[in-house]
Amino acid sequence: MDSTEELLAGAVHHDGRWDFAWALAQPHGSAIIRLLGYSFRKVLRCCTARVTFDLASFERAVAEAPSDSLFVLAPSHRSYFDFLLMSYLCFQYPELGIPIPHIAAADDFARIPIVGRVLKKAQAFYVRRGAGTQAPALNAELHRLAAQGGSLMFFIEGQRSRSRHVLAPKRGLLRGLQATGHSFVVLPIAFAYERLPEESAFADELRGGARPRMSLRALLCWLNEVARKQVHLGRIHITCGTTARLQSDTDIASLAKHVVAEQQRHTAVSRFHLRAFLAHAHVTSVSEDWLADAIQRRGGRVLDSELPPPCGVRSALQQSLRNQWMHWFFGDALRLFPNNYAIRHHVERRSFVERTAPDDTEDPCLRRVVEALMAPIVLDYELATRHLGAPGGLLPFPSPHALVQAYPVAHLPHLEDAYRALVEHRILCEAGPQSFVWGAAATEVDAFYRQITADFSLRSRRHSSRTNATVQRTATQRPAAVR
Repeated sequence: MDSTEELLAGAVHHDGRWDFAWALAQPHGSAIIRLLGYSFRKVLRCCTARVTFDLASFERAVAEAPSDSLFVLAPSHRSYFDFLLMSYLCFQYPELGIPIPHIAAADDFARIPIVGRVLKKAQAFYVRRGAGTQAPALNAELHRLAAQGGSLMFFIEGQRSRSRHVLAPKRGLLRGLQATGHSFVVLPIAFAYERLPEESAFADELRGGARPRMSLRALLCWLNEVARKQVHLGRIHITCGTTARLQSDTDIASLAKHVVAEQQRHTAVSRFHLRAFLAHAHVTSVSEDWLADAIQRRGGRVLDSELPPPCGVRSALQQSLRNQWMHWFFGDALRLFPNNYAIRHHVERRSFVERTAPDDTEDPCLRRVVEALMAPIVLDYELATRHLGAPGGLLPFPSPHALVQAYPVAHLPHLEDAYRALVEHRILCEAGPQSFVWGAAATEVDAFYRQITADFSLRSRRHSSRTNATVQRTATQRPAAVR
């Protein structure tokens, strides 16, 4: 194993030291940080096969940083594990030269008994969601941390991505840091998970369920499952992207886009993700090796994995596993289906990296893979459009959440994007949070429907992992306006 896959933790990690002795021997960290490090080391050994990180990428990032700059760690946000893993990495590898970070955490954590106080002693401070630069207490804390000279960690996506999509960046905390007058180096960091600790809860939310409140009881129940060897997350990999400077004259919008683009570019793929796709997508004559090579030729990184593909999983999980890597084929999709608005709109909203594609569109394997990846998107845009009802009347499903509850085989983020596209075309307009009504251009729904189905035949759509019966059922339920 080379320095791009340095072993950090997990079932196969054995460095010959007792966990407690290891925690005490680390050169930095308070008593509570050492206790958390000791506990987390044990948890990772029970629920992960291996946790690796790209040591070379972190060493390169630190070497490029000016000596007078402070580190800002900006990881992707896929799990509550993220901030623990990042702090654990800095705790275990002090030779990197990145101080154990202070963590900007959502104030939801502060309300959890015991957990809120423990995290605060472990260098977390709490931020009200959406506060941005309008929170005096937050600005005072950022000034204090900058003057102190430590490192800071925050999640630029603002919340965990339930679907593994990269989310549009939030810029408030970057502006707050800029206002301190100090110079910072921002490290975009990508977490790649095979399975997520919150996977089941995310699947429920993606089917329109309510977001569960964080609680001590839920944490204890999960830890009990870990102790009973009922949690198998496979492997986790961490990579650092190209750094960026944050100074008084930095364009914050450009910096934020750079961070999420680097997160998307450096999110690794494992062969588990590829096996899961091939097991459910019904693509013929495409091998795991072919798919791995195609991703690598487009700039992605594919890691080995022993984790078998999941069986009998919900469609929400199947789609989420694809969302981690399908952006590598966005350039191919635009080239193969140049007139399909649903695909174009999805790519514009979900892609942050430069879209390039090798000149191999004549390869039948490539077309089958791209069709299988794009079919659920086209189907969901169709589903949203077909179920609008007659223009001017009441919407049968006034929100994406209402529609996915009726059709749980659909993917909620696709439906949200479809409703957004309908708003952009003025076919719908927003009446409130998660509530839509007909817009000024409601009668243009037929033309919109033709745009989202262009280039994409029913045969292509049947490459989706959804059953033909599902396709046929939704096809018979078009409102009169789009028949």
